[in-house]
Amino acid sequence: MKLGPVAKFFRTRRKSAREPAPAPHDSASFRSALLQAMTEASADGILVVSPEGQILSVNSQMVEQWSLPPEIVQAGSDELALASVVERVADSEAFLAKIRHLYANPDERSWDEITLKTGRILERYSAPVVGVDGTRYGRIWFFRDVTARKEAEELLEKLRKEFAASIVHDLRAPIQTILLQTNLFLRSAVDGKVEVQEAALRRIEKQTLQLARMTTDLLDTTAVDLRRLRLELEAFALTELASDTIEDFKPLLMRHLIELKSDAQTPPVRADRHRIAQVLVNLLTNAASYSPDGTAIEVSVKPSDGGVELSVHDQGAGIPETELPHVFDRFFRSEHTRSKVPGHGLGLYVARAFVEAHGGHIIAESAPNEGSTFRFWLPAATPAPAPH
Repeated sequence: MKLGPVAKFFRTRRKSAREPAPAPHDSASFRSALLQAMTEASADGILVVSPEGQILSVNSQMVEQWSLPPEIVQAGSDELALASVVERVADSEAFLAKIRHLYANPDERSWDEITLKTGRILERYSAPVVGVDGTRYGRIWFFRDVTARKEAEELLEKLRKEFAASIVHDLRAPIQTILLQTNLFLRSAVDGKVEVQEAALRRIEKQTLQLARMTTDLLDTTAVDLRRLRLELEAFALTELASDTIEDFKPLLMRHLIELKSDAQTPPVRADRHRIAQVLVNLLTNAASYSPDGTAIEVSVKPSDGGVELSVHDQGAGIPETELPHVFDRFFRSEHTRSKVPGHGLGLYVARAFVEAHGGHIIAESAPNEGSTFRFWLPAATPAPAPH
């Protein structure tokens, strides 16, 4: 059923093509037509009720939200409309109490939320309709379906809580290790045990690097989410960067053999050296975390499609096919290894964001019991123009 406004001030009489041109834009008919168009275009359900309880205007969104029967709309009775919808509200008493209160206090404005028995959530806003001369025309109601937004907020809150719990857990372990190893170092210094001191210092170094990486990932995630990521671009050889990064992060990788292979014809890239180093660190630590001690991790750098490809291959158990599309999602942790491997689920999310910020792309490949390979591609640096 095609609905139109009921009140005179909302009605618009359509003119045929044979009739004269419409009146100027300041005419009552134009204002009425404009108001009708705005009402029907609104994403909100809109209802206007007179002081006597008659429905003056109702838009199609309102009818759809509340599944109002055509006969109810045609009757134009607010009382009948309420009777047809009140049973759909989870707290019908509070729903009706607010309406009674506002009708008894015509100057008040109101905003609240209504939960339906189906689980849908509607925002309800109401205000008096008063003419420029002070005439009261009734009350207008707006209903907006915010179910999807509420579900997203609840999911975000759940993720925040899970994230906070994960961070607290992941921070506690390295901090405790640092404290214990520091205590061991101090005691061994008194006894003159150099070997014990050296081992304790290596453990402190490793845990400190893990804390630094975790803190960096948290800050970078915030920068990515707020779109405040800044890049300091320069031309450099990706092979050289890979070699330096592997050397700097040996304490995190010491239980694995790192093999670096590169093609001599690989062109330089123009990128943020620090950000790309973080990408590689995240891929390397991910490979080290999910592959057995003593196995090799292969890092390869080669030219590809007008740019440079860097890949990191491990010899772990691989990633299940169902989880492979989600490995770059924020907070993603594999169900199979979550309890065994510490982590916060941000490393690969940050890696993808950094690579894509450079105009590149990153992919993950894996097969059961054949390890995993992560590849990212960056465009080659554009050669500087020759001097004139």
